[in-house]
Amino acid sequence: SQKLVQEKTDAMIQTTNALSLDTCTEAIRLLDGANRVQVVGIGGSALTAKEFSFKLLKLGITALAEQDSHVQIAIARTLTPQDVQVVISFSGERKDVLIAAETAKEQGVKVIALTSARKS
Repeated sequence: SQKLVQEKTDAMIQTTNALSLDTCTEAIRLLDGANRVQVVGIGGSALTAKEFSFKLLKLGITALAEQDSHVQIAIARTLTPQDVQVVISFSGERKDVLIAAETAKEQGVKVIALTSARKS
């Protein structure tokens, strides 16, 4: 159990070290000003996406989260430049997630990526 606590502590420290206050402030500004927010995730990240969308809804922000990748891409096609897409992916390399993000970008949507990989 001590090993698990240490792993979780290390993960939290790595996360806080990777975060930039300016980047977080910009993400909050984008989310607060969005008409709609699509939250995308596949597998375990889909559960995180669903939970995040629920929290946004509780704040009064219209949020959409679907677990099916085909539906995620279809929703991304309906987004406008007044919307924001949040992509959650541990690796930042999942093909379906990348297609949804590219589709949103083609619509002029700002995309916020939450990954473990700094350069993804």
